[in-house]
Amino acid sequence: DKKQYCFLVSLFDQCYWIAGCLLGSLAGTVLPISFEGVEFVLTALFVTMFVDQWLSTKDHGPALIGVMSTIVCLLIFGGDLFLIPSMACIAALLVLRRKGARHE
Repeated sequence: DKKQYCFLVSLFDQCYWIAGCLLGSLAGTVLPISFEGVEFVLTALFVTMFVDQWLSTKDHGPALIGVMSTIVCLLIFGGDLFLIPSMACIAALLVLRRKGARHE
């Protein structure tokens, strides 16, 4: 049964997610781990995702929307508060872009 299969896959995914979070939380409190340099990893991840999106398609609109929205929000909100507004702006612009493409 396809519905039961999808339900069980979702259920086990959620259980794995919760178990992984619990184990990670416990390990984080017990093990002395330094998180120095993690911000560089996230920056590298986003640069890699941008380059991959740029090279994989001829439509560079979504990549440009992401970069421009992030820069504008960084200038408006500053380095500490720009992430959530930029993600909201990117999501809104991509939805509007898609709706505009459907009407054409």
